[in-house]
Amino acid sequence: MVPVVQQRLLELNRLFYATVASAFDQTRAGLPIGWQKLDAYLPLGTAMRPVSVLDAGCGNGRFALALAQIGGNYSYTGVDADATLLALATQNTADLDKRHVRFLQADLAQAGWSSRFTGETFAVVVCLAMLQHVPGYELRLRLMKELAALMASDAVLIFSNWQFL
Repeated sequence: MVPVVQQRLLELNRLFYATVASAFDQTRAGLPIGWQKLDAYLPLGTAMRPVSVLDAGCGNGRFALALAQIGGNYSYTGVDADATLLALATQNTADLDKRHVRFLQADLAQAGWSSRFTGETFAVVVCLAMLQHVPGYELRLRLMKELAALMASDAVLIFSNWQFL
């Protein structure tokens, strides 16, 4: 992909979420049908050992709420580029145990975002309906490699993409 086009698409995406973050949050309150079946794939953890979860492109944090509904013991980290969505995620998860929920602002389209997790790996990595916002094969490949580097050797990857047609 031509770099100038790729950068413009990334800018448009950032502007879109900066503009519609509150409305986006309001339309993302419930759990999609597919998420209601994830418990069969998720380790539950124990009281002494929570399962570490990385939510790449967490938006308003609703996957943290899904984990709370599933039950089990999770240590959740949500990462998103948009500050407004992260503020909404913090509000939306206010009733959850803050020792096990954190949100970090990082642009997943920028190389090196994963360096904030030096030495840390995750037992579950989710990347839900986010990759379509990353233009170009090489950029997507780099992002997936960064996610893979953050996965424990026996980690579960939960991944979805939009199919527009």
